[in-house]
Amino acid sequence: MHFMHKHTYLINGVYLLTETPRPNLQEVKLPFNIFKESIPLATSYIRWSDDGQTFGHSLHIQESEIVARAKREGFQVVVSFIEEAKSAYHIPAQKRVQMQNMKQFILNNGNVKAVIFYEESRITRLIEDFVLYVLGPIKEVRPNFKVYSTKIDGEWNENNPYVQARLSFAHEESVEKSRRASDYHTSVVNSSKPERPGSRNPYGYSLTTKDNTIETNENKSIVILIFYLYSYGYSDRKIANLLNKAEIPPPSIDAKGWSDSTVRYILNNRWYIGDLAWFTRTSFDNSKKKSEEEIFLFKNHHEPLIGLTCGMSPNFLEIINKTKITWIVRLYCGI
Repeated sequence: MHFMHKHTYLINGVYLLTETPRPNLQEVKLPFNIFKESIPLATSYIRWSDDGQTFGHSLHIQESEIVARAKREGFQVVVSFIEEAKSAYHIPAQKRVQMQNMKQFILNNGNVKAVIFYEESRITRLIEDFVLYVLGPIKEVRPNFKVYSTKIDGEWNENNPYVQARLSFAHEESVEKSRRASDYHTSVVNSSKPERPGSRNPYGYSLTTKDNTIETNENKSIVILIFYLYSYGYSDRKIANLLNKAEIPPPSIDAKGWSDSTVRYILNNRWYIGDLAWFTRTSFDNSKKKSEEEIFLFKNHHEPLIGLTCGMSPNFLEIINKTKITWIVRLYCGI
């Protein structure tokens, strides 16, 4: 396993190793080799559910509590594994990347004596997945391996009725949230004046502050360009390469650049032609599109950004000229 924890910080006497920098902390040099020297070492697992929490306080709250607990239990080093914007209800523990990285790190390093987490809902919303597929294999080879929750005194024991009750509560909480969200979305699209239920805005649109609707933003010219190039026969891959060459940031802040699948997603989004389409995926895990008969579809719901003939708006060149991609558009398109 390739060890990516390049940043080290000393917090209240405990060394914290992490993959991502902490701008508000001063980096230090780790004074020992955690793979060769016998050092009291623990891992930590931190998770939050959505992008909205990425820039919030979830990381700081969980991390500070974990470091305090590590100090209390006598650990000198905490190696942190952070799962950003991943649902523990839809993605079981054995399928989460950082959870599996932590499991392999523990199995490959005999110095790791424990894992510490904030509370049960951070490791699982499915009751049994963490115990069966992560902790179980670890304890098979390391029977004395310890688990700590910052919300429970003493060791965390999966066989303790109180712990089992907390696991069940975390699961039921997610089930209820999922049910309420589904009922709300269904009621919104079934209303006499269907509105777009709350979710991530289509690329090129932002949420307004005045009436909670969405309106086009500066990225609408990129959407128009994508459709324009596609109408002239440019492939998804070639369009993605053009946008990367022009250094246009991709829709997702986590993406390394534009990909053909990102371009294809925009081209297949009916919002841009004025339609409201909802519940289009087969399931949370399967992004395959349902047939038109199976989805909630409201045609001519709003003013389209793209015409059905894929003809661009009359002021297309004026829009493009205002962006930094002018030179590359003219180079590729001869306009």
